[in-house]
Amino acid sequence: MDNLEEDLTCSVCYSLFADPRVLPCSHTFCKGCLDNLLQVSTNYSLWRPLRLPLKCPQCRGVVELPPMGVDSLPANVSLRAIIEKYQSDSAPRHPSCEEHHRQPLNMYCIQDRQLICGLCLTVGQHQGHPIDDLQAAFDREKQTPSLLLASLSEQRWGQVGNPVDVVGRCFYWGEKIRLNI
Repeated sequence: MDNLEEDLTCSVCYSLFADPRVLPCSHTFCKGCLDNLLQVSTNYSLWRPLRLPLKCPQCRGVVELPPMGVDSLPANVSLRAIIEKYQSDSAPRHPSCEEHHRQPLNMYCIQDRQLICGLCLTVGQHQGHPIDDLQAAFDREKQTPSLLLASLSEQRWGQVGNPVDVVGRCFYWGEKIRLNI
């Protein structure tokens, strides 16, 4: 897929072609890139007044544009269609079930703590498991780390002891070490 993206990329702006136009030398560039190249071209006065010169960024050949400029160049319709298809194919898709091809993962199995599809629930390995809708599961699961941290903190302080006692023990041992040194 990376090679395809390279082929669909303008060699001037290094982005996917936007309104691709074909020069008389058969090379294709974005319309905006060609407009910018034409603006920075400094040879207007030396050229015939009815034609606009443009140096092709690919082959370096000088091509003559009609008086209407870049707007009069033919659009590369085939390339535009390929780019549109490429962009729609690479757009993010909803996750689908690996076990039941193309079935959307639209439920949450509370027992196994994972996303499932409708077939997983009715005929698959999650049959009869308690489920939840995605939003409720998300809200509940995003609280899990903070609840776990609070629980671990309480357990740790229970093992160490009261914070005031801990500070007192630190001072005690610090004083003993200072006197021995």
